[in-house]
Amino acid sequence: MDIYDFNQQVLILREQLYRYSLRMLGNAESAEDMVQEAFLRLWLIRSQLETYRSVPALAMKVTKNLCLDYLKQRKTATKTEIEPQISKESAENTFERHQMFEIVKKIVDTLPGLQQMIFRMKDIEGYEVEEIALITGSKAEAVRINLSRARTKIRENIEKNYNRYDAYE
Repeated sequence: MDIYDFNQQVLILREQLYRYSLRMLGNAESAEDMVQEAFLRLWLIRSQLETYRSVPALAMKVTKNLCLDYLKQRKTATKTEIEPQISKESAENTFERHQMFEIVKKIVDTLPGLQQMIFRMKDIEGYEVEEIALITGSKAEAVRINLSRARTKIRENIEKNYNRYDAYE
């Protein structure tokens, strides 16, 4: 891929990647850094970009991973600097939220690939339906249908799992 093709396929995604990074990080400067780093990484593999089915999806994934790594590093640094005082009630709520998160995560992992991706993009990463349709190459209505099916399966499985956990109490 030459520089012209790179500009046409990757650099045009700047605003979309920036908005996504900004939503994840909440900081304009850090978001811009993540977009620049994503472009650099994509440039380094430009000769292989044609082998990917969707360059915009790859760019989004690279950006997401960079943001997650940044947040993880920041969280680790903050955790070592400040040890918060957690009340018993707060610890219980945190534990319950963590349990629910783990249940949902396991359920999402069992969804069909497209439903998994659409659910994560919409409900976790905050994409709009039209953006998801563009990235996945689907129609907006198909995205809505897959999202609805994914949410229904998750809801049904949560009810089943919660009933199982409630029986032990």
